[in-house]
Amino acid sequence: MNQLDRQNGNHQKSKWNIEEITIRIARILSSRNSFERSINDILEELSEIIFPSRIYILEIEKNSISNTFEWCAPGIEPEIDNLKDVDLEEYSSIWDTCKDHKKSILLKNIELYKKDKPEIYEILRQQNTKNFIETPLYYNDTLLGFIGANNFKEEESEDVKELFESVAYFLASRIELRNSRRVGNEQFYILKSLADAYFSMSLINLEDDTVEQFKTNELLTPFFDKGNGAVETMKDIMTNVIGDDYRKRVLKFTDLSTLPKRLKQKKMISAQFKGIYTGWFIASFISIDVKMDGTPTRVMFTTLVNDEQKREEESLRFQTITDELTGLYNRREYENKLDFYRHHPIEEDFVFLSFDVNRLKFVNDNLGHAAGDELICGAASCMEKAFSQYGTIYRTGGDEFAAIIYTKNLDAIEKQYHKLVKEWSGKLVKEMTISYGAISRSEHPYMSIDEIVRAADKLMYDWKKKFYEEKGCDRRIN
Repeated sequence: MNQLDRQNGNHQKSKWNIEEITIRIARILSSRNSFERSINDILEELSEIIFPSRIYILEIEKNSISNTFEWCAPGIEPEIDNLKDVDLEEYSSIWDTCKDHKKSILLKNIELYKKDKPEIYEILRQQNTKNFIETPLYYNDTLLGFIGANNFKEEESEDVKELFESVAYFLASRIELRNSRRVGNEQFYILKSLADAYFSMSLINLEDDTVEQFKTNELLTPFFDKGNGAVETMKDIMTNVIGDDYRKRVLKFTDLSTLPKRLKQKKMISAQFKGIYTGWFIASFISIDVKMDGTPTRVMFTTLVNDEQKREEESLRFQTITDELTGLYNRREYENKLDFYRHHPIEEDFVFLSFDVNRLKFVNDNLGHAAGDELICGAASCMEKAFSQYGTIYRTGGDEFAAIIYTKNLDAIEKQYHKLVKEWSGKLVKEMTISYGAISRSEHPYMSIDEIVRAADKLMYDWKKKFYEEKGCDRRIN
């Protein structure tokens, strides 16, 4: 049956089953065929229904519009090459409604333009156009283009309008998906060109569980050589190259079964981990292909070693939170810890200790500041040996220290501490005494962190007062 026969009587219905036709269109779009094949199949499918002389797709790119797809009836001259990169404002100004309304432009008879719009009428007449429709293709609120048709049956104009507006959403969604894949492919080739900057780079297909290497290291090659799927390969690598401290977190980050949900509507997600052989590195998943709803189907997985930078950052941070003389944490970090406990529960085995080195002023004044520094470092050493395995020690002032430890056997630790202090002897200073006070959470379950600190300080100052009274000297002088 030729085109003329169909137009002259073989199309009997004036109203089609729009829902059924739309389903057929959606199936074509969701097939595994290429984008170009799918669009051409749809134009041909529509031609079998409305019997026009021409059906076409116009697409917008930045500020211009072009005819990108076209179906023509036998004997009809194609127009696809005559409408390329036309200024969008110029094109939109031709039609009254296409710019500001999400409505079809339907002209049932071009003779209506003969008087009011003679220039447009003349263009349409030269193309042998009797009637036409153009329906905007919107994805969310973005105009992607139009689907149009010329010379369908005039009495079926409203039916054609309803049909085009029904399929427009599916066409727009498929065009948007194609556009996003173009962006993804551009991103893919940019990444590939930068592969040398990465420690490793792999393309993962989340739908068929395959992984393809683009840049790897001899450390990782044996895992890829096993021939396992992407899920198993990723799990195998992370289990073997990440230390215990980060393994649980890295396995969660690289879990490909949850990745589509975590990466949905995102370009990239990243996290930092510490490898057994590489040190610190940044791991990233980058979307390459996505579904219409933004769910990724192909991703690039990259690793970038930044161990030297991380070590520099850690060194700088260490300098800001540690005491230069003793190497213990400083008052800033001490205050941070107290602030933490102002907002979090205090553990049952929590113990706070307050320390003050006795007679530091006397040593500084009589033996010199080098001797005073030796005394401070000696005190820090005794505290660190006795308490560091149970918690953290801080130097909070000139001769003041504090410790936060976690134990239910404080007596045994205290005995070791007293022994260390008693046996200590330096080159410039021969002996050392330290006043201190300890408060355990278990004995004071209702105290706040600030109340615990004040109580420990009081015990320490009571001890210090007793020490100076026994020595018969003035603390302010000695």
